[in-house]
Amino acid sequence: MFFSHRKHNQYVKKAAAFFPIHYEEKPEELRPHPWQIQPIWHNQAKLPSGGYWTAKINPGLVSGIPAAIKMIFEEAPIEAQERIEQAAKDAKQKKPTPNSEHDIFLDEGAEVKLVWRKIGSDANPTGTATGDADTGKVTGIFEKVPEFFARKGVASANTDLLGEPAKTERYLRACDVIIRQPRLAFANEITVGAVVDGSILAANPTFSVPKDRQPRVEALPKFVALASNPTPLELLVQRFADQPFDEFLLATVYALSAPLEPRPDLLTSAWAIYTQYQTQWNLAHATPRVEERKVFTPITFFSPLAAGVGNFLINSILATNNDFSQAILDLNQQNNLRGKFYAV
Repeated sequence: MFFSHRKHNQYVKKAAAFFPIHYEEKPEELRPHPWQIQPIWHNQAKLPSGGYWTAKINPGLVSGIPAAIKMIFEEAPIEAQERIEQAAKDAKQKKPTPNSEHDIFLDEGAEVKLVWRKIGSDANPTGTATGDADTGKVTGIFEKVPEFFARKGVASANTDLLGEPAKTERYLRACDVIIRQPRLAFANEITVGAVVDGSILAANPTFSVPKDRQPRVEALPKFVALASNPTPLELLVQRFADQPFDEFLLATVYALSAPLEPRPDLLTSAWAIYTQYQTQWNLAHATPRVEERKVFTPITFFSPLAAGVGNFLINSILATNNDFSQAILDLNQQNNLRGKFYAV
């Protein structure tokens, strides 16, 4: 049934006249979203900048597990220190040292120290540089200045690496805040074969199990997402190991200087802080299902040299090596356990 607000108010007025209760409507109280960032300035006279910036983050969950931040004991909030000391006492362990690291939960007031990168006229190139032999010009690739800050006077970097830096009214710094979730990882056990049977390498798939499932918030100068699939060379160099965690960008914190800042090398308390969020909800993390295999034949690379007796053509050697690398790549792609994050 639908009725207008006027009819609703009439019903409320009648109900108040007949019932000995006070009926009053109030708007729902605002609830802070998970992962909301509160920048905090800490004074420290020993530093040239006079202090440093940290971020306190609203509590959030990843698959129902509260997130934490790694902090040293002496910098942890009092509530967290008491919890850690009591846990050590209950386990009959030594008291934590001032510089020992512990997981401090977000609802205990944990803070993460912000580490900055430069964006704009004084930034460093982010990619490879290209040169022109005819003109002598060397061109670099730089992170783009967000339009919001460009309107406030932050100039883009001069792509000519040999030219003068671009003149700018303001300077910009940025820091990425991420969540890191440990997970099961795919790996390969590499066995060096005996030359007498013609084999050189054998790759047998296995898994590495993380020590815990604790999601942790970290601050990075720049978050770089992993490529979807590794190359055969990367697999060989990394011993076919998968990364034992997944990362998700929660937010990017920007620091904007005052106009005509005389010391852009010192990020002080006078810089204005802005935050760009990627999510404001609790997260769920999931990885691909691991398929059980009763029997697995290790992938083996056979040498064309049979104990030094016979030699094949160079093309045969290259073909065998390429087949081995492709087989390893296919195996990794079929058992890649990189997970995904979902908003809840």
